[in-house]
Amino acid sequence: MHYTADWEPSPAPEGPASWLTGPVLVFDDDGALAGRVRRRHTGSAPVVGVRPGEAYEVSGDARTVRAESGEDHAALLAGLDAPPVTVLHAWSDPRTALTSVFHLSQALLRRGLRAPVRLLRVHAHADARPDPLAEAFGGFARSADHENPRLVQQAVTVRTAAGEEPADALLRACEAELAADARAAAENIHDGDGRKVRRLRELPAAAGAPGSEAPAGVAVRPGGTYVVTGRAGGLGLLFAEHLAHRARVNLLLVGRSALTRERREALERIAALGADVRYERADVADRGDVEWTLAAARNRWGSVHGVIHSAGVLRDALLPNKTADEIDTVLAGKVDGAVHLDAATAGDDLDFFMTFSSLAALAGNPGQVDYAFASRFLNAFSRGREHLRAAGERSGASIALVWPFWRTGGMRVDEATEGFVRRRLGLTPLENEVGVAAFDAALRHARPEFGVVHAERDKLQRVLRIEPPAGGPAEPRPDAAVGAGSGGRGAAAKGDSTVEIELKGVLAELGL
Repeated sequence: MHYTADWEPSPAPEGPASWLTGPVLVFDDDGALAGRVRRRHTGSAPVVGVRPGEAYEVSGDARTVRAESGEDHAALLAGLDAPPVTVLHAWSDPRTALTSVFHLSQALLRRGLRAPVRLLRVHAHADARPDPLAEAFGGFARSADHENPRLVQQAVTVRTAAGEEPADALLRACEAELAADARAAAENIHDGDGRKVRRLRELPAAAGAPGSEAPAGVAVRPGGTYVVTGRAGGLGLLFAEHLAHRARVNLLLVGRSALTRERREALERIAALGADVRYERADVADRGDVEWTLAAARNRWGSVHGVIHSAGVLRDALLPNKTADEIDTVLAGKVDGAVHLDAATAGDDLDFFMTFSSLAALAGNPGQVDYAFASRFLNAFSRGREHLRAAGERSGASIALVWPFWRTGGMRVDEATEGFVRRRLGLTPLENEVGVAAFDAALRHARPEFGVVHAERDKLQRVLRIEPPAGGPAEPRPDAAVGAGSGGRGAAAKGDSTVEIELKGVLAELGL
């Protein structure tokens, strides 16, 4: 099944709530949001404002913490008379906010959660384009939920109107999300048109297929030059060889490690197909490396026509055990690499710019808050790049291809897990030929987000809710009871549903 994702209107859940009656932490840069929350707070519990700074400081109902300091965030919680019930994290810089949210989440989990805590990562955004780092918190939130469902996180982006005070817009969105005790969608947007949540929708089988009337999308051009990142192994090597089968092309493979004999032989097989193939050792997280690598490609072949960014690493660990350095390592390859490749090819006449994302972005996974964050970033980055293309600032279709687990080509599971997942949930590992066909379909569709799963449809809905194609019959679905695929949380805050519990175990076994 092929699917895409987009923002769709959805009213906020309604019902009684107590999130603004207990202790509240408000992380904001200037205290404006904290002041507004204090005026609207209906209980006697304190509202503590938290600003970023150079040292941990306490001044009345205000605190200053260092974003990078786990000790500061632990001291913040230890200094409260009672654990927070609600956290509104609205620091304006998303990368700094990620570091702080990580340390705060870690401190909360290490102290133990006797009751649910609602943590809203809220971001004011005046631009109509997506803010990839802000949206990426959706992947973080879904993964954190799998580790401890009492830590209820949401990523809330607020698009402010001209002349509107950001703190007013943020407060309005927070009150809407906190209006009920039900778990709401893991990520949403509030703008002038109302509230929207992310939903996955199946793409019609015929759309973009060979012989259909759909647009042809992107073709692999004979003589074209394509840059493929990712160690000259795994998926990068698979699709480099596939491009060589499609046409006589020029291929520059980029990775940090030296070529092994096995990979050198694979490059020789690709060259035997008629491709001019080269391998360069470079780190895509280093902008200088990316720039000289792309310059070398242009010097050799004249132009660059496409990018496949498949680089990435895993540093799996549950939140209480994860380190900030591990998060930085994961983000470096996928997030910084995508940014640097895009900047270095901004002036090239590209046919496509493709990044490889993961199902973790949409379903989350325990131990992978960083990988899910990075993958969700790529989805939003692809949409943001499409805005630049529409404005004439980029060329080539922007495509984030969302992969599940593979049998041999990419992320894999052992035989026992594979059998369990097939029997219980209908998911089967992606065969290389199915993945290659999905790659071709992604080029034909040329959508900013394109996903593929190989599964029995009825069982799949227990793991990843994918709605019928746009315009098709829709099923009733209250926002507070949506599945993981749409970023929802299927049970009230007091506990998980059976499906959610099963999903947590299965995703952990899958490594997704």
